[in-house]
Amino acid sequence: MTKKALPVLAVCGYSGSGKTTLIEALILRLQARGLRLAVLKHDAHRLSVDTPGKDSARFFDAGAAVVLAHDPTQGFMRWRMTDDGPDAMEAILQSLPVDVDLVLVEGHKGSPWPKLWVGAEPPPPEVSDVVAVLPAGDARFDMAEQAVQEWLGESN
Repeated sequence: MTKKALPVLAVCGYSGSGKTTLIEALILRLQARGLRLAVLKHDAHRLSVDTPGKDSARFFDAGAAVVLAHDPTQGFMRWRMTDDGPDAMEAILQSLPVDVDLVLVEGHKGSPWPKLWVGAEPPPPEVSDVVAVLPAGDARFDMAEQAVQEWLGESN
């Protein structure tokens, strides 16, 4: 049996733009609609997994079924990564131990996946396949939920 392709949506923006806060809110909102979510967090630095208040702990606390964390030297869930590119992340996605309806990827603005862009600044020209640009402030939560629902409707 071949595993079906997972819908993957990247949440991108500059540092401090609110990516983690948005993903946390999306997990809660989309889970309330019956969706199972996984989060793949990208970090170019050594990861601190499940430290209270840090991204991975916040994603689990919000209700994500799986949180995968990835950097060039280590991976969460016992994956050790030597490659930082989309092929390495695709291998991780195909190895998910549970069925999920959506994978949210934090970061990876250069990836081939569709993206939500977060923050007051527009995405740079090299960022492609932007589904929605979400401004700062509370309105972004409703806008993001609507954009994800529309995107899932078109991609499934």
